Amino acid sequence: LAWDNYELIFAHQAGGRVLTFDFYTDAGLFNVAGLKEAILSSGTKEIRLLLNFPNNPTGYTPTEKEMGAMVDTLIEFADDGYHLLVITDDAYFGLFFEEEVARESIFAALCDAHENIFAIKCDAATKEDLVWGFRIGFLTYGSKAFDDAHLDALIKRTLGAIRVSVSNCDKPGQSLLLWAMERGKSYEADKEAVFVEMQNRYREVKRALIKYEDNTLLVPRPFNSGYFMSFATAGSAEELRTYLLDRYQIGCINIADVTLRVAYCSVECDMIEELIDCIYQAAGEIWN
Repeated sequence: LAWDNYELIFAHQAGGRVLTFDFYTDAGLFNVAGLKEAILSSGTKEIRLLLNFPNNPTGYTPTEKEMGAMVDTLIEFADDGYHLLVITDDAYFGLFFEEEVARESIFAALCDAHENIFAIKCDAATKEDLVWGFRIGFLTYGSKAFDDAHLDALIKRTLGAIRVSVSNCDKPGQSLLLWAMERGKSYEADKEAVFVEMQNRYREVKRALIKYEDNTLLVPRPFNSGYFMSFATAGSAEELRTYLLDRYQIGCINIADVTLRVAYCSVECDMIEELIDCIYQAAGEIWN
């Protein structure tokens, strides 16, 4: 369960071989054992690992305990001679709605954890600072093995990669964002207001789902953060997606024909219960 552009970027554009694992355990927790098995099955000790929390499409962030187990697992691999490049995609960072959710990026634990671990933190103003049209990203590099010369080389390689791809970054957008961060009078207050609103919508989704706890046509996958939640579907998720769009004018995302992603972030609180009701009603109409 991952953003579909990852496949386009790393397999089709970069020519890599993408390995995946089941996101959840049977108990609905993050599958640390599955992560370990995927690394072991790769057939190489040169590993590029991509972690996205809060996750798109699931809206799940590991708990503090799960995050600690992930870090311990990766350090064990590093001790065994694996070279790990760990990319943490933190595009939705900060939207954590439950107490047990890890509040710090796994990058913090990995950037100085072991000489064989190279951590890259990816942030985006797009969601974290609510400027969807700016498309501004940030990269932070860290490794226990790196000195100033390594980091300088990385900066130059990054500048080269930008030059041969997008050519130039969005200077007006960067300047406006920097001004807001440094001098915006309501910068923090505005971000907090959006967080509270997103948390309220999250709580409303949770409440609206209670009445469908025994429904087997759509089973909510665990979620605790971010903008989204997703359903495991009893039938074709694509069939349900098109039916919802044609019959109820509700737009969702189909993933691999077994998962339906719902972006509750874009629905007003007083309409969320109706949204959930319509999704279950549509599932009943086509699968019962």
